[in-house]
Amino acid sequence: MILFVILAFVHSVDGLKVVIDDYVHDEANRLLVTGLLYFAAVGAGALALFSLGAIAFGA
Repeated sequence: MILFVILAFVHSVDGLKVVIDDYVHDEANRLLVTGLLYFAAVGAGALALFSLGAIAFGA
């Protein structure tokens, strides 16, 4: 399940990165939005893994 969560977030980041590259034309904005994307993906992924651990270990 942990591997599934990690792969799901990696896959979603890859897809959203393509959308950002296609529709954001200014380089500074592209870097900002890509950074926000990575920040949100790492945060949400960490929360998902923490929640999975809490369920698995009966917190």
